[in-house]
Amino acid sequence: MAGPTGLLLDYHGVISDIERFRREWSRLLGDFLSQRFGSTPEIWREANRSARQRAASRARTREANRATNGQEQPSRNERIDWLRDVLVLAGSGVPDEDELHRTAIEVLRYVTRNTQSAVPAAATTLRILHERGFRLFTASGDDSVNLSNYLSALGVRELFEQTYGADLLGVRKDGPAFYATLLARESLDAARVIVVDDDAHRLDWARALGMNTLLVGQKDASSSHPRVQQFAELPSALGSGRFRSPAV
Repeated sequence: MAGPTGLLLDYHGVISDIERFRREWSRLLGDFLSQRFGSTPEIWREANRSARQRAASRARTREANRATNGQEQPSRNERIDWLRDVLVLAGSGVPDEDELHRTAIEVLRYVTRNTQSAVPAAATTLRILHERGFRLFTASGDDSVNLSNYLSALGVRELFEQTYGADLLGVRKDGPAFYATLLARESLDAARVIVVDDDAHRLDWARALGMNTLLVGQKDASSSHPRVQQFAELPSALGSGRFRSPAV
């Protein structure tokens, strides 16, 4: 039987170091907003921390409402609410909603195109996998445009056929439907796909759909999923007896 052909890669915690990512995101955001609206980067970073807490609270409410009536808050409104909170908390004036949205898009574009938070040897690892014939896709809860920008900053966007996030699939990464939708969108055979993530419970969803799984990192010590400690170990792991590249 031919080996797997598809790699569905989580971004945060797999390709990107989460703690470094958060520091980079905060630094770039503070730099951009201080140049645009004045004040200091530190004030903007602190305002963003509080704004993100408010955004998380709204997200929990949306999830509860979605479970009840199936409706989701549009991304546009999420971005507007987030930036409005940042501006208010920093003591800055607040423009109208159209201008808020335009500015939020500009902020996010700047931050995501300049973030450098990849784990060691991430770009080299991805190039090796691509050269072996694996079809590369992201499988992340982040927005697809953000993911594309992060990979462009890393210099590897062209290696990926698509940067799937929850927005592009129309399904949040909170259950097996996320992976099922991605499989259907790309007409992928579940048995010939490997899902790589740093959270075992997400890999449980993938395995339940008949997909191969690989856990990255040290979390979930009792997990039964095959594991590598570092992303750079993927080529060796996928060349083992359990995982064969398409060329084998």
